[in-house]
Parts: sequence; C-alpha cells; structure tokens
Amino acid sequence: MDNIFSLDSSVSRFIDKFLQHKTILSQGTPLADQYESYCYTPISSYHHRWFIEICNFYKIPITMQRQAYIWDGKQLDISQLYDFHHQMHEIGHYLMCPLEYKHYIDYGLGAGGAYYIEACRDDVEEDILASIFGIYIEFLVGDNIGVTIGDVGADEVLTREYVNQCFRYYYDLGIIDTKGNLYNEKRIIFQETTAINI
Repeated sequence: MDNIFSLDSSVSRFIDKFLQHKTILSQGTPLADQYESYCYTPISSYHHRWFIEICNFYKIPITMQRQAYIWDGKQLDISQLYDFHHQMHEIGHYLMCPLEYKHYIDYGLGAGGAYYIEACRDDVEEDILASIFGIYIEFLVGDNIGVTIGDVGADEVLTREYVNQCFRYYYDLGIIDTKGNLYNEKRIIFQETTAINI
C-alpha cells in the first residue's frame, strides 16, 4: 500500500515519535507510574475546549448526565472520562466503530464492572486503531505522547508499515486528509502548522 502522506506531514512526524516508545506498559516502572499520575490529572480548560470542539467537529453526541455506560448506544458520557487521553480514545472508538454497531452499548465490545455486558464482537484491531488515533489527536494539540503511547498495549504489531496502514485507514474513513489534518467531509479542524513536534 502506497504511503499517501508526505515526509514533512504531521502524520510522518507523529509516526517517527510514536515508534521511539514502547507501546505496552510494565507495572511498577517509572513510565507506568508517570502514566498513572497523568490519568489522575484533572482535565485542563485547554484540553476540555479541544475535546468539546473535536466532538462537535465529528458530530459525536455527548452528555454530562451520568449513565451506566460510557457509550450507551446514543451518546458519550463525558462525566466518566477523567483525563484527556481517555477522552481521545473514546473519540477514536466512536470513529472506528462500524455503523451497524454504533447503537450497541460500548459499541458491542462489551462492558465490565457492575453493568457487565458480554461482547457481541471482539475487535482488537479496532481498539488499536482507536488508541493510535486518540494519541495522534493528543500529538496534534501538543501533548507529550511519550506518556500515553504505552497504553496501546500491542507492542508486537506496531511496525512503521502497520502504523502507516492505520493512517491510510483513517484517510479512507474520511477523518483525516493527506496532510494529516483532522477532516470531516467539508472542513478541516487542525491545520498542519498547529501540530507540535515534541
């Protein structure tokens, strides 16, 4: 599959940065501790503004009303998403989910805890696609993705070719353009110049 992204695009810079880090966290390591600390950091107004803007941009229905599931088949319960990384991951899930599963609780992937629901499908690749896309948005807004890359949890498959294929998939879905800008049929939310290479 041809690479449709230029070497100076935000996609290429992201992939270079992404491949410098391990994509699986080992408990008790400094990086795992840093990740856990990050997850308990309250969402800043800067991140909240981006989250709301991105949800509006992709027409993702959201609510602050507490519900049993993060995605109840109709709307995303943002009261249960305590950090920007998990917010972006849920945006990734919404965008990767096939249309026929969008009305299922937690996209048909199952739910744990007190409201356990058995999955009607198992899609590890979709979860990896959602994770990488969420981390890509973190990269675009200037976050230190070195902390959150370890949450992907699939070290053995994440080669440059595999990650390039993920971005080709995002392009084919119509959610990014060839420069790596977030895209939704008619407009662009991030210009390439707003992506920060950290």
